[in-house]
Amino acid sequence: MALSRAIASPLRSATWADMPAQAREDYVMLVAAAYSIDGDLDQARTRLERLDAPNVGQWIAPLVDRHLAEEPDTADTRALVTLAHGLGLNSRQVLTYLATLTPRPTDTPPPTPAQTATMAPSPTLPPTEAPATAPPSPTIAPPPTDTPAPEPSAIIEASPTDTSIPQPTNTPRPAPSATPRPTNTPAAKWSWTARLVGPGQEGQSCAEGHKLIRVTVLDAAGNQIPGVWVHEKYTGWYRVTGHKGDDPYWGPGEVELNNLDGGQVCIAIGDGGACESEFTRNLSCHDAPPFEDLWAAGYCDCREEGLTKDACRELYESGQWLAISHYYWRVEFKRAW
Repeated sequence: MALSRAIASPLRSATWADMPAQAREDYVMLVAAAYSIDGDLDQARTRLERLDAPNVGQWIAPLVDRHLAEEPDTADTRALVTLAHGLGLNSRQVLTYLATLTPRPTDTPPPTPAQTATMAPSPTLPPTEAPATAPPSPTIAPPPTDTPAPEPSAIIEASPTDTSIPQPTNTPRPAPSATPRPTNTPAAKWSWTARLVGPGQEGQSCAEGHKLIRVTVLDAAGNQIPGVWVHEKYTGWYRVTGHKGDDPYWGPGEVELNNLDGGQVCIAIGDGGACESEFTRNLSCHDAPPFEDLWAAGYCDCREEGLTKDACRELYESGQWLAISHYYWRVEFKRAW
């Protein structure tokens, strides 16, 4: 009950728009902590919906990325990633992290007691040999009985086969590590970069701009490729490059995705097809993007010209950021061959 009251309290006097970034983050972390205890995903969704945010899922994605980068081994991060997974945010980083949370091969030791149990009958073998050797002792005395001594050498020769037996049991183990590689091999065909367009560029300013992701697709030589399908994860959209070829502002290997709160894009095999590349990271077009992107794009100068990076970061982390909610990204996919 105490945790439920803690979750409810931030919303009594503030809406999503009024809440500073740290308060939003604290609220989401409380919801994640509650979900890690009760496992009630519907309840978690209801609590997040109380924020009345335009797209909480897209706001959580960069929060997950930051926690995985800065404090991956904490209970807060485990709870947050588990919540993100339940909400359908299944980036490669999330799935990889969740896989590390399920190592339970400690149950395998039971085979050792089984071996000790099989070793126990071995003492019963000597008694059977003892009575056999007792009566025919005169016949055993002759030296011909010494000639079977080579048999131990045969046993010694057989022992290497015993030592080689564990090796096959070890060799299959690399096979599971090889199975994830197919998921990476498509990414090897394409590389990608994402850049936030800053104020003074392509219609962006310190007060307004586009909610837009513009994708350029290049071949290995750097030439734009027409007719390539681009897929956006959250909307499910598919767009093909070069569909505005009569526009001088438009390149033959480009495509735009407009009016997004944010998104993740990949190169698709065709219209409605699977991804041929990995998805980009989450690119926020409504809420403030990660600080490093804002700094690189020059948005800190909007707050105060010449503002230092540390001073700007302090404003960002305290929630005293700009009111702009229209961000524009340039994404470039380049084929490796």
